[in-house]
Amino acid sequence: PPHAAGGRHEERDGHDHIEHDVGEFFSSHDLQGVFASSLAVGDRSITWRFPYERRVHGLASRVLLVASRVSLIIPRAMADGRWSRAMFGTLASVLWTGGALLGAINLAAGSFMPLPASTSFLMLLIGIGLLDAMAGLSAWVVVSLGSTITGHVQTWADARALVSLGFLTIALSQLANHVRPLRRVQLEPGWVGVFDRVADYVVIVPFTAFSAVGMTKALNGLSGLEIAPSDVLPRIAVAAAGAVLARLVFEDISVFLYPQRSKDVALPTPVPPPLPLRLAAVGGRTLVTLMLIAGYFGLNAATVSVAVIVSLAPLVRAIHATRPIPTSAFLQHWMPHNTVKVVVTTTVGSVLAGLLFSMPTLVGHLPITLAFLLVPSALLSVAESFARADRGWGNIWPKRVAGIVMWAYAICLFTGVVVLVH
Repeated sequence: PPHAAGGRHEERDGHDHIEHDVGEFFSSHDLQGVFASSLAVGDRSITWRFPYERRVHGLASRVLLVASRVSLIIPRAMADGRWSRAMFGTLASVLWTGGALLGAINLAAGSFMPLPASTSFLMLLIGIGLLDAMAGLSAWVVVSLGSTITGHVQTWADARALVSLGFLTIALSQLANHVRPLRRVQLEPGWVGVFDRVADYVVIVPFTAFSAVGMTKALNGLSGLEIAPSDVLPRIAVAAAGAVLARLVFEDISVFLYPQRSKDVALPTPVPPPLPLRLAAVGGRTLVTLMLIAGYFGLNAATVSVAVIVSLAPLVRAIHATRPIPTSAFLQHWMPHNTVKVVVTTTVGSVLAGLLFSMPTLVGHLPITLAFLLVPSALLSVAESFARADRGWGNIWPKRVAGIVMWAYAICLFTGVVVLVH
């Protein structure tokens, strides 16, 4: 059965989705789905037959159930590495412990600062987080605790650096999976299924590379340090692209060669936190958003307003997780999703930025005014919360052809080939 930390189930485009309620920065598609019951080659192999398999799986299940009562992030991170548990069983825990060890080595190499010790460490942290979000979370927790306990988190810039590092180590795989599914357990028959899976690779790999570079630039800006100079950004893009490409390959191997194992290692359905904790999580997210925005535009009434507006969609989805809200089939049919949503919000933001820079009366207020460029994306997310879960375009070739055009435009936009404003 599908698993999620809460939310409503919907099915479209030939694979299952979970639209999660929000307690983290990115909602994600369901990474599990429905599996065949017949045994395949991998199900009979010895790659996963190591001692204490049942005990380790039972322990992970109990930890997830306990953690899910107070957190939405931990259950999602634990479920992210299902491919490794299916293929390697007990040895899959090496990724989690490896993440913690990498975090400890990074601390020692970086004098316990809340930062990557070097560009190489940054690429390793990004890579292990893309392979398994729980491994990335383990590394980030070690770095966070170690730098805080030793007194190296002393300023708001240090705190912002830790949050930015968390995005890079935990959220990248969730963000990639939000755009296209990392895992497809049921392909459409014929060429449609082949097209969809090839499109997953074509879209996810460059998108993750662009996202890793963008988050790294944010890490530079929010920390006030040049942690990754511009000349190493291409290396970071290559590292992120390679890691997510490996992840896609591993996901396909586990789906087709370990279908029964993938079913057996499914973690139990989490018990979602009660509404008060969900609302507290939204409040925490609002404070973190404010801290990040203030790092660029200062703390003032405008940045507080933007932080509140950005948190409206998580608030609506948190309420929707416990009680029904009115929904619209029209919104579901026409609301931009996934790649289209990213392209639309980027286009709108670029045009608005050009308009703002062209208004002489706003020149003196640009830092504050530019913060409001986040508002269109936030309002679009609010509208998306009211879309019905049972309506969509269906599996039609015109939609896929339009998707090719949209992605080509996105690549040109992100690489600067298309410049909307000067």
